[in-house]
Amino acid sequence: MQLPTLFFFAFFISLVASKGVRNGFERVWLWNAYQLDLELPEAQRKIGIRCRKWDDTVKLEFQKCPDKVPKLKKGKPVVPEVLLDNPSEPCKGSRPDKSCYFWEFMGHIDGKPDGKPYDPKKTWLLPTDVNNPNLNDQKNLNPNPRLAAEWMSIPHGNTVSEKEFNPARSVAYRPWRVFNTPAVGENYNLMLSAVGQHSATTITGLSAAQKAAHATTLTNLKESLRSAIIEREINHAPYVKSAAADNGFDLRMRTEPGFVGDIVDWVKTKEVNTPEAFNKFYNGYYDSGDASKVAKEHLQVMEDFRAVQAGYSACGI
Repeated sequence: MQLPTLFFFAFFISLVASKGVRNGFERVWLWNAYQLDLELPEAQRKIGIRCRKWDDTVKLEFQKCPDKVPKLKKGKPVVPEVLLDNPSEPCKGSRPDKSCYFWEFMGHIDGKPDGKPYDPKKTWLLPTDVNNPNLNDQKNLNPNPRLAAEWMSIPHGNTVSEKEFNPARSVAYRPWRVFNTPAVGENYNLMLSAVGQHSATTITGLSAAQKAAHATTLTNLKESLRSAIIEREINHAPYVKSAAADNGFDLRMRTEPGFVGDIVDWVKTKEVNTPEAFNKFYNGYYDSGDASKVAKEHLQVMEDFRAVQAGYSACGI
């Protein structure tokens, strides 16, 4: 009787780890885009510029960053009411130029309830020796994308306290904490596109010397984005496989070297099916509403990421 439970638990852990790796690659991509953004004059920076006080007192579709916020005294609005400007705020950290290290940037976009950044002595967002944590490991400005993403996808620590501070990092960050403009708001896909377009513009404007200085950052930016797309493809594949099985459709799969999991091979699938059969399945799945909400979200994110990838290629990286 235990077998089904154990199987489900193993499947659940695998699902969480997979989502964590995907989330990890996205975080490393955002981090590298933030690194490049710091090359711009402060007034032109956009990544990691978040709303100082987001209005979440209304329904999600009406939430926004208001121009004004009430002045508070001991946590309560002053009387008579006084309104203060509510400008956006950049990530403020402990680097020499007051910008953020990796853990500070992650705390900034995660929006920790206490408003404080993660403590690098307790929360190890980058690989380190858990038996002898090294603060300098957390100050690594160019973490290896794969090692960092995989590290964040699983829990760490030897004690209960350490494990509480170091769970698997599949925490959902809020779009307006990454790229705060009225056009983005709470829309995750718009945030991805905005970060991609802005970073591509930034790369185009870099001098040869700046590109040379950021050679590792540019490589990591490209690799973390590519890996995020592949992980999305792997997460997306089971939904399509299930639909193909239900419809008796000949769906072909492939794998990507260095990654674990099947990916839908649409090229091979087209080759083994007639155009009519292929279009009937593909259009029937994505356009007729057969695809689940999650599957459609995966597809949209992959398309947005690939558009960013094309933009980077146009920039020569």
